[in-house]
Amino acid sequence: MYGGLGVAAATLVAIFFIAPAIRKTDATISAAEILAKSATQLAAAPAAGIEVLEYELVMDGVPKEILPDQVDGAYRIWQAIDHNTPGKFRFASYAPDGEMFSSVAEDPVTRRRVAAFTTEGQPYRFDVTLPQGARNLSLPEMQRLHMQASIAMMQASGNQLLETVPGPSGNLYRIEVPRVSGPGSNPVWDLSEARVVVDPRDYSIVEFAVRGSFLKQDYSMSYKLLKHVTAASLDPAAFAVPNQPGEIVITGEGTAVPSHDVFVLSLRELTKLKQGR
Repeated sequence: MYGGLGVAAATLVAIFFIAPAIRKTDATISAAEILAKSATQLAAAPAAGIEVLEYELVMDGVPKEILPDQVDGAYRIWQAIDHNTPGKFRFASYAPDGEMFSSVAEDPVTRRRVAAFTTEGQPYRFDVTLPQGARNLSLPEMQRLHMQASIAMMQASGNQLLETVPGPSGNLYRIEVPRVSGPGSNPVWDLSEARVVVDPRDYSIVEFAVRGSFLKQDYSMSYKLLKHVTAASLDPAAFAVPNQPGEIVITGEGTAVPSHDVFVLSLRELTKLKQGR
């Protein structure tokens, strides 16, 4: 689920150091200033409480280094992040018909990670015990990282188009960048199009869309926020991955690298089946 994380994270972090080309005007706020405020808002995660988000996500050819454990298509995403317990979260994706496609939950206190997904109609569940002190970038953190890096690239562009559009609770800022790319003639990451819609009340991002290539693989992704709240507490059951009918359950000792666990534990179960014949 997190294959190639090191390469992707190093690339995205490097992009953060692209200096934004801010062009201020006396009459109105500039697109670069709005992007800068949105980037600051993204980086400032709540110090405490439980953050709950629901959003629509549409993907096409998304590199697994950026957004692992997904396939092309449209999904509704629900995720909860416990800022009182760093590293504790639950992520769940649902198909348009409401059926759960995948879910990942991790709790560093109980040292447990559960990953459930369906492939070719067969549901699987990996329930692993984590080693003491294991800490890896969570899926929500990786998504936030991708959005921050994309905004940094938009800031670096001198061709930002800003307009005000109506929203359900007032006017919103919409910023489009027709063409932005990383440095060099063959950038590792290239954005051919980028668009964000920002709520001026707190500079939160309510819509986000990018199209381009990563490691020479074309991809596009769009995000539309449906709900975003931070509560003092949440029903503990919300952090539990539900069981699915007919699922194959695989348990064992895990590591800080989820993709390693899925691969190794699957091979172990396959070996057991071969030896039992």
